Amino acid sequence: MSDNTNRAIIQAFAFGAQRITEQCAGLTHEEGLALTVNNQNCVNWTVGHVVKVRRAVLKFLGDETSIAWSEQDDHAYGDADTVEQAAANAAEGRTLEDLLATLNSSQEKLEELLSQKDIRELEGTRPFRGREIPLYSMVEFMAWHEGTHLGELSVMTEIVRQRSA
Repeated sequence: MSDNTNRAIIQAFAFGAQRITEQCAGLTHEEGLALTVNNQNCVNWTVGHVVKVRRAVLKFLGDETSIAWSEQDDHAYGDADTVEQAAANAAEGRTLEDLLATLNSSQEKLEELLSQKDIRELEGTRPFRGREIPLYSMVEFMAWHEGTHLGELSVMTEIVRQRSA
C-alpha cells in the first residue's frame, strides 16, 4: 500500500466501528428503537444507516456481495421524512445485535479492500445532491459522514442509558 491515500480513511472507518460498538454495548434492541431528544433518529436507525453507507463504499470498491442487504434494509435505514418515521422503519428492520455484527464484518472487508486499492484509482462518478461526484470523493465524504453520526450516537446512547437506569 505504498503511496496510498487510504490510511486516514481506513483509520476513520476503524475508529467509527470501534466507537459505535462501544457506545451500543449493553443496549437492547428495544432501547435502540427509543427516540431521544432534539429530533435525533433512534440508535437502531443510525447504526443501520451507517451500515447502509458502508455497503455503498464496498460497492464503490467492487464488492457487491460481502454484506447481505435487502431492499427492506434499504427502506428501513434510508431517508425518512421524520424521526418518527425513521424509528418506525427501523422497527421493521434488523435487530441492533445483527446491525452491530454486520458493522464489524463490514469493517474487516473495508480494511481489506482499502489496503489493496487506492481510492484515487476509482473510476466514475455518482449523482449526489444535483451534481456528479467522483467516487473517490464519495468514499472520503462517507468516512466523514460516519463521523457525524458518532457524535449523535454518543448523545443518544447516553440518554437511553440514563432513562434505563
